[in-house]
Amino acid sequence: MPLSCIDRNSGEVLNATTMPGFAWDELQLQNQKMAHLRMRCCDAEVVLKTSKLGTRFFAHKSKGDCSAKSESVAHLSLKELAFTSAKAHEWDAITEHLGGGEDERWVADVYASKSEKNLAIEIQWTAQTDEETIRRQRRYRESGVLGFWVFRQEKFHTDRHTPGFRVREDPNEGFVVEAHVDLSMQCKDTPAVEFFEHVFTEACQPGIPIGVVLPLSIYVASIKCWRCRRATDIIYEICIGSNYGDYRYDLRVDDFEEHEDLLQDILTRLPEDLAIGEIKLRYSRTADAAYLSNGCFHCDALFGSFYEYRYVYDAKRVRTFNTKIDGEMREILYEKYEHLEDTWGVFTSLRQIESPNLQHALSKNDSDELKLI
Repeated sequence: MPLSCIDRNSGEVLNATTMPGFAWDELQLQNQKMAHLRMRCCDAEVVLKTSKLGTRFFAHKSKGDCSAKSESVAHLSLKELAFTSAKAHEWDAITEHLGGGEDERWVADVYASKSEKNLAIEIQWTAQTDEETIRRQRRYRESGVLGFWVFRQEKFHTDRHTPGFRVREDPNEGFVVEAHVDLSMQCKDTPAVEFFEHVFTEACQPGIPIGVVLPLSIYVASIKCWRCRRATDIIYEICIGSNYGDYRYDLRVDDFEEHEDLLQDILTRLPEDLAIGEIKLRYSRTADAAYLSNGCFHCDALFGSFYEYRYVYDAKRVRTFNTKIDGEMREILYEKYEHLEDTWGVFTSLRQIESPNLQHALSKNDSDELKLI
């Protein structure tokens, strides 16, 4: 059930989504008299229809030998949402767009281009194998197009070059898309209309984009030194992600071994009243190796990484601030969390334009300090 057709007299491609109601009614009467509209897939005569969800579309008057597959009402509605969002964000967009070479033709549900960027939005309402997704994505890539997949099935192929998200119908919310928001380890239900806004404001990105602004929290544990028995503080972990604990990526001191200058820069944000020993390379007889570690503030005794885990319940968050992720921090996160590079998410602080339907991710824009919660 396509959203577009061709006016045989003018050669113009007509789109049902962008047509005002009165123009749709006039076109329907005109086509009944002149039969001048044709399907783009096979040049068959057209009838104008409206789905039970209120989406206007064009249909074959008589399908005949046309091989074009029928679409569900849900597929049609989601296609309309994607097309409408693309146009609203000033992308050149068309539905049922035919592209590719002679041997590898493809038809995108919604094709959108802007500033040398080309997207093909695919609403995959029927089940599709990973092999077929990879094959179809290869065709898009060879055409200089990024295929953006929205699947109804629960499991599907996705990687750094193949963005994929799951959509489902919620009885209360309508269509919702399961998407990672910022660095969330759990998918969150996002209304489909809002999700497509993220796509066309380019907030959907693979991995961790350079320049994304995320909260960084420093956790400190106050303990008694195993050697001198005096009270000392240690850096328990540094967390990238939510202040609220629903998602975060935890880094330990030894994760910064190749990036000690970055760690020292982060630690300049610590409160001055803490008794934290020097962070430096120390030799551990247990590990039979030297690594970056915490030490006692008084006697410089090594606190090994295994020893630190004993204080998970004693660690307190002492500082949280917004940080802009650079290549060095991203390298550390990718090294520890290998799946991150291939995970697509919505990064709200990367939005290039404002939208009335989206809320700011950061609670304060005029300061990099966040209030502890």
